[in-house]
Amino acid sequence: MVESLTSYIMRLAEAHDVNVYHLAARVILPAIGVHDKWWAGFQTANGFGRMSRRLVTGLEHLTLRRDLVWLTTLPWGTVLSARGLLRSGRAWCPACLEEQRLKGQSVHEPLLWAFDVVTMCPRHNRMLCLQCPKCGRRQLSLRLNSQPGRCYRCRQWFGDLPPATAALEFIDESHDEKRQRWRSKTLGDALAAVTGGRSRPQPGKFQSILGVFCNRFRECQDPRESLSALSRAFGLPYHALHRRHLSRVVSLRTALDVGYALGISATDLLNDASCTQDLNIPTTSAVRSLCEESGLRLGSLSQHHQALRLRHAMESALADPSMPCPSLTKIAASYGYSRVGVSRKYPKLTRALVKRHRDQQYRAYERKVQHIRTSVPEAVRALTASGVYPSRNRVAGKLGYPHTDKTVARYWRETLKQLGVKSRQ
Repeated sequence: MVESLTSYIMRLAEAHDVNVYHLAARVILPAIGVHDKWWAGFQTANGFGRMSRRLVTGLEHLTLRRDLVWLTTLPWGTVLSARGLLRSGRAWCPACLEEQRLKGQSVHEPLLWAFDVVTMCPRHNRMLCLQCPKCGRRQLSLRLNSQPGRCYRCRQWFGDLPPATAALEFIDESHDEKRQRWRSKTLGDALAAVTGGRSRPQPGKFQSILGVFCNRFRECQDPRESLSALSRAFGLPYHALHRRHLSRVVSLRTALDVGYALGISATDLLNDASCTQDLNIPTTSAVRSLCEESGLRLGSLSQHHQALRLRHAMESALADPSMPCPSLTKIAASYGYSRVGVSRKYPKLTRALVKRHRDQQYRAYERKVQHIRTSVPEAVRALTASGVYPSRNRVAGKLGYPHTDKTVARYWRETLKQLGVKSRQ
């Protein structure tokens, strides 16, 4: 899979035995004419804005490469909308990272994981992780001390996760798993095709395909199959189905949902690999069955069906006490609801779900405190025996916790007092 530009910068820093901050402040930023120690443009390095283009130009000048543009979404700037395109942080598949390390490959993070619409690894059929399994921190796209495959705060390796903790996102297996797997696979194929030079994004391709289908749909004699029903099924405003109102760019999520319903891959939908006349655009009856299979129900039943799926997801989360309970916010966002909307629709299920999730977080905190209570004295004694002063930073680093952790600091002070060691901090 194609690597992302932020991952490439992390690997550059690692290869030169410096952190990202020193590489950026002393090499990259002076090359692009930025005189600050850090630059906000690093957070949007994988996008297709002016900051991303500026960064690619500077890195190509420094590394003497001419292919770094493929590590970003710059080639897609004429086709896709920037709104909702990329995540604000990192996402990763633990199995992919572990495979890279076991095979002796250079650990890197593909560009596919940076897209907000991609929530599943197409290779291992596992949900992408968004939080560190140890400290629970969400990872920004690029930090001062970021490393490929590791947490920027506690340095936890992301690849050695047990399967139970890898499913941090909650999905309904009946429809969403199949659709999300298709999204990841077809978008990965489209990125590979553009990077390999077999095709390039073509402006207006999606609008032409949708215009052909709307003309066929409008000719249908069934009064139930109207453009209003089609707009609800695809999640588009009614006027967007008229070709003259379509924007030059399109949301990636909308394009993939339409492609999934029509049975057209992202490469054929957005790239110039094939002509619109050569595509097998399905008929109206075929699209109706495709929409029903994929969960894109036509007509006014779609909202009712979505509410039933939400209820089923909440009941499934409460059914098995041994499985991790997702938060109410995660479940609500997976089905297009807000937290307040879910609580008004299903108040009893909401109270039960919130209580279980809160109890789960409290038990996790108790386990953490118990681990720190027993591990801090052992770490202090081990450092003292080796002739090294057991500072709070050393003890926290030995246990894998950040030095700012208040629980570590409390038991560290108590241990030093019990052992009669004078604190230097």
